[in-house]
Amino acid sequence: MKEKLRLDRLGSAAFLSYRGRMAAADKNAILYFGLNPGAAHEATALRGFGAKILFIGNSDKPDRLLYNGKTYDLAKDDGRKSFLTAMKLPEHKRLVVDELLKDAGRNMRDEFAKLVTSDQMGQL
Repeated sequence: MKEKLRLDRLGSAAFLSYRGRMAAADKNAILYFGLNPGAAHEATALRGFGAKILFIGNSDKPDRLLYNGKTYDLAKDDGRKSFLTAMKLPEHKRLVVDELLKDAGRNMRDEFAKLVTSDQMGQL
């Protein structure tokens, strides 16, 4: 028997519900990559339903990230290296994250870096 999946809408935010029910908010978190201008409002709407949301949105400038008071240009090798050094990741993790950021498409490096920093800070 096929399980019923349904797409529910709240403004431009969408929820995938299973058998007509959303899972309990305390057991699930939503990682929300908001890349459009209204994304922050969508994340707020989701929080209004009691969902735990980790919102990752655009930086002010593409591929640039403000981390611990310093801005890093993640499109450049030296910017990525400086950022990863500032994060104090173990060498094997630095290599993996550096490859991810280097290979990410234009305008996506800052979002991926925010995801890495949120994990390091225990937000996931």
